[in-house]
Amino acid sequence: MKKISTLVLGASLMSIAASGYADYRPYIDLGVGYAQAVDMPEGSEFSDLGGIIPAGIADSTPTNYGGRLAAGLLWDVETSLAYGIEAAVASYGMTKYSNDASSVEMNYYGLELLGVTQVNVGKVRLIGKAGVSLEQLHPYKTNINNEGLNDGEAILPEVGAGIAYAFTPHFQLGITCYHTFGQDVSFQDTANAENLPSVNMAFLEAMYMV
Repeated sequence: MKKISTLVLGASLMSIAASGYADYRPYIDLGVGYAQAVDMPEGSEFSDLGGIIPAGIADSTPTNYGGRLAAGLLWDVETSLAYGIEAAVASYGMTKYSNDASSVEMNYYGLELLGVTQVNVGKVRLIGKAGVSLEQLHPYKTNINNEGLNDGEAILPEVGAGIAYAFTPHFQLGITCYHTFGQDVSFQDTANAENLPSVNMAFLEAMYMV
């Protein structure tokens, strides 16, 4: 709850900042594309999970796609250097471990709060982002009695970099890559709710600016 409150506080600061400066423009940004949790356990480590019926190794199958929806504010949009802040919700993909009778789907999501810098070169936009993600794990278990493998969350550093093209003063389209800085995930550490992975993302993003 404290972690969520931290992000809510940050989002509140967006509205406070907006009320203090007139030269800003709100925007929404929708992205879809590649997302994969890295430093995940191998299928051979499935037996380390415990509570498996029956115990044994498993196939590891990542689902390498995700999406992201953001809302933000940009200041000095008409100058060569714009800056701002955005809040986002994102799907970070899923990795499934399964054998003949047991399986677990490791679903990852994020609530993000990022500072934004945008360099404007003609109609080309060079974008940099940095901030934090409240990364969350929501596992779906079948025939696994491990009580420690439950929902988890951790606030992780996140960075992003991208390039876009402004087709109109209100619409731009581009590609942005993101990375959250997590840990090596271990099936022997299921009691640690903050044992969450790093995530790599590359999204095709469409931005509409008011």
